Amino acid sequence: MNRLLLTVGLLVYAGLINVSAQVDYRPGYVVSSQGDTVRGSIDYRNWLHNPGTISFRPSTQGVDHTYKPLEIRAFGVAGDVYESAIVQIDVSPTSVGELSENPEPQLVSDTAFIRALITGEKSLFLYHTSNQSGKNEQLYIRNNGQWELLIYKKYLRKKTTDSRQNTQDFVASNNRYVRQLAVYLQECPSIQKKMHGLRYGGANLERLFRTYYQCTTATPAYEKKPDKQLLEFGVLAGGVLTSIKFKVADGTRYSPFAPASFSNDFTFTGGLFLDIVRARNNRKWSLNNELVYTSFESETTNYTQIPTDFSHLYTRINLEYSYLKLNTMVRFKYPVGKVYLFANAGISNGIMLSGSDRQTDVRKISGTTTMTESKAFDNGVESYELGFLGGLGARYQRYAFETRYERTQGMISYIGMGARLSKVAFLLSYRLTK
Repeated sequence: MNRLLLTVGLLVYAGLINVSAQVDYRPGYVVSSQGDTVRGSIDYRNWLHNPGTISFRPSTQGVDHTYKPLEIRAFGVAGDVYESAIVQIDVSPTSVGELSENPEPQLVSDTAFIRALITGEKSLFLYHTSNQSGKNEQLYIRNNGQWELLIYKKYLRKKTTDSRQNTQDFVASNNRYVRQLAVYLQECPSIQKKMHGLRYGGANLERLFRTYYQCTTATPAYEKKPDKQLLEFGVLAGGVLTSIKFKVADGTRYSPFAPASFSNDFTFTGGLFLDIVRARNNRKWSLNNELVYTSFESETTNYTQIPTDFSHLYTRINLEYSYLKLNTMVRFKYPVGKVYLFANAGISNGIMLSGSDRQTDVRKISGTTTMTESKAFDNGVESYELGFLGGLGARYQRYAFETRYERTQGMISYIGMGARLSKVAFLLSYRLTK
């Protein structure tokens, strides 16, 4: 089954490679370096990270032109407006383990298409970089015709913790952007009160600029439409094949689980899902949440000959469990014609609803048969189950089919013995929202 999933994954990956060259031209315009506006079509990718190049097709001819920053002044497509600029970006590390004690940002120059959030008498722009070490969102104002980076940086500051002058590092932040905005928007005195507690980020500063325009007589020349997250709600159902294996540590006293080969179980699963779709990148990324019911039943029978008393022991173990699970996965989908191929991966959190572990021992010696029943697990079972899962599938209109693999820690985990559950699910889902 794992080979089947690997094969399907390779086919999906090959499909994504083949369709990666697909384009999506939409009506737009470019402003040339001379200031002329040329209308046509732009290959629109609903960019999360600001594009390094764009492909433009003029209306008067079908020849594509590729433009980099500084080769044109600006472009607009699908309600988004980008301007060409030479800007300073902060490449200071943001992870706690890499922070320095220097509060000043580490600036480098870059050429970029920066996205307008709001323009007019006072303008705000966003450069969302793919920088892996520094912060991704860089925000700018246009001050006296110059691009000015709004400064925000985390750094380490030492603090004395006791009378012996021992020190400890803690995370502080350079919030210079607050002072920058207080000066930039000073024509609205009442806005100064909103500076307290103002958090760095595109959405937060957009609201601040809207307040400024409401406070003054000025009117914004352009205002970006807010990116709305899409919520998709629906139901899912299918079958799941469960296999279980037990691992018994070397040196552990005799356990019927050591040589056991438990039967596989194919049973029903079903529940609800809520998909939180990210607006940018053509809604290819989403956070998928599921609340599902699942169960399984498995058994094994072992035969042991005991030479000390010439007896024969037959041990039958029966396991029955049911769970309510919350699955949380990151999902990526890609359009291929009218069909979306998707892949997701994440974790599962299961709470046991019911459980039964029965062990029946039948001993035969000298023509006498005795039978005893007991619990299979002396140390009890875990009510919580953690798992890791991943799947591949396809969606057409409101329907989707997925093949998913999950591995969990099982119902027991203690010294000398552990369990591992592997599940392969075949799921059909139906989206209730449009």
